[in-house]
Amino acid sequence: MKRKSLCLALALLLCLPLAGCRSAEREAVESEILALREENMAKAESLAAEEENASAEPEEALSGGETYAPPKTDWDHILSSEYTVYDNKIYYNLQSYKTIPSPYGKGQNTGALIMHAYTDLSTLESSYLCPDPLCRHDDLHACLYTDWSSSSPFLPADDRTVYMARKAYDNEYSGFLVWKADLAGGRQKVVYTPKDGDLPGLVGVDRGVLYLVDSKDVTDTEDRITDTTNYLIGISVATDEIVSERKMPEDCRVLFIRNSKIVYATTKELAECDLSFGNSRTLFEFQGRGAISAWYYDEYRDEIWIMTVKSGYESGKVWRIVSDGAAEEVVLPVPSVIFFQLTNSKIYYCAYDPLKLGEHPRDPNGTVDKSGGKIYAVDRNDPAGKAELVYDTHGETFLCNPGVNTYAVFGDQLFFRPALLVDYRDPMMGKNYKVMSIANDLFMHRVDLTTGEEEIIRFD
Repeated sequence: MKRKSLCLALALLLCLPLAGCRSAEREAVESEILALREENMAKAESLAAEEENASAEPEEALSGGETYAPPKTDWDHILSSEYTVYDNKIYYNLQSYKTIPSPYGKGQNTGALIMHAYTDLSTLESSYLCPDPLCRHDDLHACLYTDWSSSSPFLPADDRTVYMARKAYDNEYSGFLVWKADLAGGRQKVVYTPKDGDLPGLVGVDRGVLYLVDSKDVTDTEDRITDTTNYLIGISVATDEIVSERKMPEDCRVLFIRNSKIVYATTKELAECDLSFGNSRTLFEFQGRGAISAWYYDEYRDEIWIMTVKSGYESGKVWRIVSDGAAEEVVLPVPSVIFFQLTNSKIYYCAYDPLKLGEHPRDPNGTVDKSGGKIYAVDRNDPAGKAELVYDTHGETFLCNPGVNTYAVFGDQLFFRPALLVDYRDPMMGKNYKVMSIANDLFMHRVDLTTGEEEIIRFD
């Protein structure tokens, strides 16, 4: 409607009588009218674009009357303790129970081979991180993107750079190293050697600096006491030089670093501080001793979501912490949760709902999936509202046993690592049992929640 009004005004201006004007005056009037027409047309186009954007992306109200334009996707603005997403790709480790040449000499080794991989969330195509199309991924000396360990962390720094903590398979050094790999150029280099050769924790990249946690043991031979000191190391992504090294406080677990602020947890509280561990501010206090089993940071809304648990995972609660430090419990339709995932629009969770899947030779309670094998979803703006059952294993696999397996939902795609139920025969009792096998946790499972299509992502 506004654009039509502007056009009508232009039409009236163009109909003004100009016959009595002298040539110079006529040109001046015509120039003024043309300038006015261009200005009004620009305003009309701007207004039309604003109206189109407003109808395409309505603003959502936040607490306190604030508004914001929703992100383009449902996940790329949320940091997570469970997965890494960058440039519309989800990164994860695949495992394959394989027999390969021993990395330490002659003979063969059989065990879980780890391979870094990713799935493009736009095309749903999965690929190994190794850029060499001819690589067999079974030679630990030749393929940097494999490891002979269940815990081989890696994270992308940008669309071509990835950092990996990996064992060194040579005769001179057998500890862990931190590698930097250029995926496009096919080049790799060691950027950090841990102080004691132990597995470091890769925290993330913030403002051009890779942060990792390393440790150093000092033993008092007289008292036979070993003290461990943890360090937060900062390495420049551009120069590969160590730019900072700070001793960490005791009982401190760094969750993430954003905008030069450290968010960390202890057994008593969740807090934030600066990069020197100064100016600490409490964000959340545990009631008694507690622990955080899952966390998310929404960068658009500047909110931290955590799940607190006590022993037994029978009292899991979800909390929302806003930028000013105010915390509120997010009440879900169940009394206790054992895992949850946050997206821009929904909360996915597993309730504490023990499901006995069979007898166990060493556990009188049997083989139990504490999640009930089900995943539910609720609207993030109405967490106590009606819950939707989005996936059910029907007792065929372990879905989300606390501390073992977790899942992630991106759009309408569910990813998780199920632990298999396998048959175990006790030769003494002469009985068969169903037990959970972590050794056979060899693949990533993808489920299309709209069509029901399922895919197993694994080695050939």
